[in-house]
Amino acid sequence: TGGCCLTLFLYPLNTVRTYLMNGERLRDVLRVAQKAGPARLYSGLASDLAVNLPYSLLYMPVYEELKARGAPKPLSASCAVAVASLVTVPADIVTQRTQVGLAPNAAAAARDV
Repeated sequence: TGGCCLTLFLYPLNTVRTYLMNGERLRDVLRVAQKAGPARLYSGLASDLAVNLPYSLLYMPVYEELKARGAPKPLSASCAVAVASLVTVPADIVTQRTQVGLAPNAAAAARDV
């Protein structure tokens, strides 16, 4: 639940970052938020929250198992990230496409992944 609360709090910053990475200027992003309202900064939130749970469910068991088998912590963490990312990266792409308005909703964005 801590991860979900943090996501809710920081999500607007994540949306702004995604716009900037997409080549937008900050003042244009803020103008979009003004015109569409603050809710626009939460576009794609549902798919982002849907990523948090599977990521954690995959990451922790893989990390703990590798660590228990004697793998160094950095290697255990790297392998756990790789496994969790195989499942969650497509959902992250859906979130980003929804954030910047390339798709009207998560279902439409998912069709393009």
